[in-house]
Amino acid sequence: MKEFVEENGIQVLAPYPTMNPGTIMMLMYALLVVPREVWEAQSASFPFTTRASFTVTLGETKLSDNGTLLRLLRNSVSHANYSMDPNSRSITFWNETSQGTKNFETTIGIESLGEFLTEVSKYFINVVRKGNNG
Repeated sequence: MKEFVEENGIQVLAPYPTMNPGTIMMLMYALLVVPREVWEAQSASFPFTTRASFTVTLGETKLSDNGTLLRLLRNSVSHANYSMDPNSRSITFWNETSQGTKNFETTIGIESLGEFLTEVSKYFINVVRKGNNG
């Protein structure tokens, strides 16, 4: 996060981190759900270095590429299929079929999810905004 702030000249006004689970989920919605067309067109070219931070507990065989994981995360967020555990400071995301069967589940720490969102933000700033379509 510090690297993102410094590289983009953002002035930090408070000496404490303002990233909290509510902020993280709003960012997830804004960066994964709203720009759906961007992800459908470009998810394969997204340099997903934080992927290892996600622990998949169900549906690992479904994840043949980064685009599939991003699509499942987007679906989880858009359908509010996630839960936060304040004790472990983690968030679990899952996907359900139209019949209500859970077919995917992954967990990530809040700090690691913040790093993932930083990575997504950089992608939007440096690739999508500049029109570099991978």
